[in-house]
Order: sequence, then C-alpha cells, then structure tokens
Amino acid sequence: MKLRVPLFLLVLALALGACAGIGGGGTSVFDLEVGDCFDDPPSTGEVSEVPTIDCAEPHDNEVYAAFDYDGDSFPGDDAMVAAADEGCQDRFESFVGIGYFESALYYTHLVPTQESWDSGDREIICVLYEPGEKLTGSMEGAAR
Repeated sequence: MKLRVPLFLLVLALALGACAGIGGGGTSVFDLEVGDCFDDPPSTGEVSEVPTIDCAEPHDNEVYAAFDYDGDSFPGDDAMVAAADEGCQDRFESFVGIGYFESALYYTHLVPTQESWDSGDREIICVLYEPGEKLTGSMEGAAR
C-alpha cells in the first residue's frame, strides 16, 4: 500500500473561520455543497469565500462530501484534521468510483476552526483535486 499525502492542506488555506475574504464573486465557504467546483483562492491564509465556477469549465477543486463532526466541545486542530482525513477518505470511493489509493485524484478538506465552532459550525467539507492539473466536468463516478 502506498502512502498518499495531499500536496497542500486546504484546511490551512481555507479554514472555515470568518476571516478576511478574497473579494467579490465568490461563494462563502459556509455555503459550499457537494458538487460545487471552485478555483484555488488568490490569497493564502484563512479565507471566507472561494471563486466558484461551473464544473463544465476547467477548475481546481470539487466538493465531493460533507459531514458534521460529532462532539460538544472543539476537539483541537489535530483531532479535527484526523477526523476529516478519516471521513473524507471513507467517502472518496463512493463519489469517484475508485479507491483513493488507485486514483489519480487527491483530497483535502475544510474543517471548523475554534472560532467557527464557537459559532455553531460542525461541518467538514471534503474536496477533490489533481496535483498540477485542472479538472473538467464533475469527478462523480469518473473512476480516475
């Protein structure tokens, strides 16, 4: 079994905190849904919006799953990332149609921060991407 580690952690670049946005024309990270496609944001650090586009157009990322973290108190950043890794990998094959370790696609995730948790955020968002490439069309059932 080969070890695959996402090339970048969108969790750090797109944490679900209500921090400085990237400007107009984006979708709030709180409003992302399965099937939404978006390009990488032009800034680094925490952002509140991403530039969504039609999945038929070349794009960097696609949301493929979303689930809530169960718990009464914020578990800490490391535990949140571990839960996101497990949950996103578990949901990968059912969306893409092929196992994660056989796929050319990678995943990353958006997770609640302490700040967003305190505001009621519990959602983990799983995102597909292909390193160094743009995706065209939805990856749902693509088996690649």
